Amino acid sequence: MEKIRILAVDDTEANLKLLKMSLSRQGHDVITAVNGEEAVKLFKQEKPDLILMDVMMPVMNGFEATKAILQQETDKWLPIIFLSAAATEDHFFQGFEAGGFDYLFKPINQKILKSKIDNAIKIISIQNKLIQENNELKQQIAEYQQAD
Repeated sequence: MEKIRILAVDDTEANLKLLKMSLSRQGHDVITAVNGEEAVKLFKQEKPDLILMDVMMPVMNGFEATKAILQQETDKWLPIIFLSAAATEDHFFQGFEAGGFDYLFKPINQKILKSKIDNAIKIISIQNKLIQENNELKQQIAEYQQAD
């Protein structure tokens, strides 16, 4: 499976260490943030391919951070997977309304997380191929128009 850049966001250091260790073993490049505000700043700097976002955090919660991040990302789809200890329907729906791609309840099952990331990678790969093909078509059109 293709390796990607992942931003993991959680206010619990132990959770971040576990995520970073597990995802790094799979070959992914992992950056971490301890709250939503830091995640928004890191997103601007690092441009990750996927975000794992805790929901309940100080300073800025995961839903607010997701909305702020998605306002910046307009060129391509960005998968955000919410991670939460609060297994309520309300949180589940709030996550999707904020723009989340998927939702996992804590404690995180690493096999399920890997499967969800692998599925997101498939979509990212297709998206990247479409972007490349679109750029090639634009180039061909420009060359054709110059030839006329």
